[in-house]
Parts: sequence; C-alpha cells; structure tokens
Amino acid sequence: MKAISAEEYKLLGLFEREPERQGLDDLWLFDDSVYTATQENLKLTVAIHPYHKDVRIILWLGDREVYEYSAIDVQDIKVHKDSFRIDINPNQAININIRPSIGIKHEATKT
Repeated sequence: MKAISAEEYKLLGLFEREPERQGLDDLWLFDDSVYTATQENLKLTVAIHPYHKDVRIILWLGDREVYEYSAIDVQDIKVHKDSFRIDINPNQAININIRPSIGIKHEATKT
C-alpha cells in the first residue's frame, strides 16, 4: 500500500502548528493526526491517517458545524503552498485553502 504524497513537514508548514496525535504509534505515518486552522470565527479540523489514507474534515462557523466529510482509502493528499488537495477518487476532489482565508471547494465530475 502506498501512503499519501503529503509529507509531515509540509503539513506542519501549512497548518503552522503541531497536530494532535492519537498516539497509537510513534511514527507519524502510522498514526492519526488532527490538524487545526482557525480564522476569526471559522475553525477547520482535518484528521489524516497517512498510511491508510483516511481523512476527516470538519468546518465550524462559531459553534455550529457547517461542513463534515469523511473518507477512507482516498487516492492521495497533496500539499501546495497555502492549500492542500484531497483526491478522493478519479472523479472527486476537495481543495482546501488555509491562507489567505479558509475555504473548501468540493468538486465532482461526471463519468
């Protein structure tokens, strides 16, 4: 099984803070890490298990959850300068911006 393309140091640079780790394994690759970004009254959490390629995204506006998505065995996760992309399958992807503002764009194409 091939792990995600995103590397730990790139995710640290993107979120600019250490993730909360579940702590079941000493190695980042085999642990579940929760990354958090906040801006004003928006809070984004992204849980990633790199080896299993599982992801869980939750976006809050104040204390109200406005978006949630979970997927197992995604195709890949790639970090770009101020954003990252989750390729769920060949026809579906989620682009998440962290800077200059938090934003989520969930795209699907017809087959």
